[in-house]
Amino acid sequence: MGLRVLKRVVVLAAALGCVGCGDGGGSGGQSAPPAPLKAVISAAPVEGDAPLSVTAGASQSTGAIVSYEWDSDYDGITFDVDAVGASAVFNYAVFGQYVLALRVTDASSVSDIDSITIAVNTPGNVMPSADITATPSSGAAPLAVVLDASGSFDSDGVITTYLWDFEYSGTFKEDACTLAPAAAITHTYYFPGTFTAAVKVLDDAGGWDTAFVTVSVTDSIITFVDPNLEAAVREAIGKGSGDIYASDVAGLTALNA
Repeated sequence: MGLRVLKRVVVLAAALGCVGCGDGGGSGGQSAPPAPLKAVISAAPVEGDAPLSVTAGASQSTGAIVSYEWDSDYDGITFDVDAVGASAVFNYAVFGQYVLALRVTDASSVSDIDSITIAVNTPGNVMPSADITATPSSGAAPLAVVLDASGSFDSDGVITTYLWDFEYSGTFKEDACTLAPAAAITHTYYFPGTFTAAVKVLDDAGGWDTAFVTVSVTDSIITFVDPNLEAAVREAIGKGSGDIYASDVAGLTALNA
């Protein structure tokens, strides 16, 4: 009797796909989806006096990568291959700002690019001092803010360039660039939140400094005079009732007639 019961259990387990019976612990034989192709660059050091030796790596990149290519001074348009492989060393002999870029490619010839800025200073150069203000520094969205770095200075030369990052998050990403004497720029924040705006100033010998300012943006309620317009907006954003905020309509470009 016990043998018959055991046989029934074995047959039933085989029919249902027994959990933990050599099939991957109940995974049903399904494999995890592949990680998306994404280039992630790391480099050290990213700033220093010339000549500067920089070691770069791509170990944090994901996807079925078949090739790694490097451009030591990427212009954002043409990718010039200066090295290949998952890591590389680059030597920068002349002061300046360089964009070090990594391009990863998979077997389908799909590519992704990531980059980082390398800042090379002239030995003996005194770094400039960066300063930034935001006017206004708070208000309702959409909030147009004037970012002003005119308080920046260089004690042994002149400031030549202002690089701007409107939403700094720990790594400087250039959103805009102005050349001296244009030391201010206007940026509009369309969504509520607390943002850090940053400016990196460069002097005539390759020196740099970065300053930060906080911008606080609240949401704002839109009041409609025309009920037909309100109805069209509600239909477009899929919001049948309740207040409509500026962030709800950010990016809205067309309405149904």
